[in-house]
Amino acid sequence: MHDEWLIHTASTYQTRARVPWSRDPHVVLLLLGNGDWIPGVRIDSASFQLSIPATVNAVTTAYALGRLDIEALYSSRALSDAEVLYLRGAFAGRSARTGSSQMVHFSDAPLPTPGTEVSPSVPSGDRDRVADPRSMIAGARHVAERAHVPSSNFPVGCLLDAEDGTAIPGVNVEHPEWTWILCAERNALSTMVSYGLAEPATMALSCPKDDQGTPCGACRQLIVELAPGASVWMDRGNRPPDCMEAVSMLPHFFTGRALTPD
Repeated sequence: MHDEWLIHTASTYQTRARVPWSRDPHVVLLLLGNGDWIPGVRIDSASFQLSIPATVNAVTTAYALGRLDIEALYSSRALSDAEVLYLRGAFAGRSARTGSSQMVHFSDAPLPTPGTEVSPSVPSGDRDRVADPRSMIAGARHVAERAHVPSSNFPVGCLLDAEDGTAIPGVNVEHPEWTWILCAERNALSTMVSYGLAEPATMALSCPKDDQGTPCGACRQLIVELAPGASVWMDRGNRPPDCMEAVSMLPHFFTGRALTPD
């Protein structure tokens, strides 16, 4: 029963994968203790090395939502050695063992009865409040407390304006292998893609420990690819927040147009 359910549920997310170059619509489902699940899809970047694997997408969404009651991960295809290695270091203090080429377990408990998809949003009041950057910045500061930053102790929070009056959170999630770290901005954007949500009009970032902090180059590339029409509000500690339009944050960004298959 679980096998059929997992195969069917994962297939419903495959069209959300953004894979114009890899052609690998990979989907993973993080299965929680109560049977609910968090999806993650692969996201190609025009700058290939900035692509976000489905595993990284789902794990970082779990941190941003504060849902670390992970029992298992199901993959729509066989997991690569690199993906398994990532999962073994993804949750501090939690061992990961492979049950099959498509399943990794984080506990010895049997898989729970299937529940529902975990909501990707955090409450933010009515639509006018979400569109108000001051409200969003306060929310981003709060979300930053969920950041997993054992190496840097440098928390960052992000909120994306959602159409229904809620906000999509993102935090930076560190990993023992630093090349697999994902920043708050890319975390929130990848959650947006997994859940099939519309491009946000507003992004709010909070960098409470650095009064000169701005999105890194990798985040700027993904912001301009996935949310080119967004206004990006940046909160830097005690300084007044600044706002930039996404397309102005990375002049002459790489579009990958010449890489697009005919």
